[in-house]
Amino acid sequence: MFTAANGSSKLVGKHALIKGVKPETTVPGGFMFVGKTEYPDFVNALLSAPWYSRFIAKSTAGGNGAIGNLNKNSLMKTLIFKPSLSEMDCIGYMFSMIDSLITLHQRK
Repeated sequence: MFTAANGSSKLVGKHALIKGVKPETTVPGGFMFVGKTEYPDFVNALLSAPWYSRFIAKSTAGGNGAIGNLNKNSLMKTLIFKPSLSEMDCIGYMFSMIDSLITLHQRK
């Protein structure tokens, strides 16, 4: 799920990984995009990379008090080089485990 528009341009493009919910059973708010992938952990890690922050900064319209908007077509047309399917599984799993470990340490 992505924040597509917000009064604060710093929040546009923020994303969250939601597992166990079928997209066809949800209704996102008017300022959200919902995506579906077979590799959610990999895509979540991909969207946490520096290229995505640069993309958001360059692709978000608005400013000077206007609501910042992320153009879905710009996001969909972005060329991304991806590894093989087995590598995506491994990379996604690794980042998922790192995220879990960080969460455990933060709870301490």
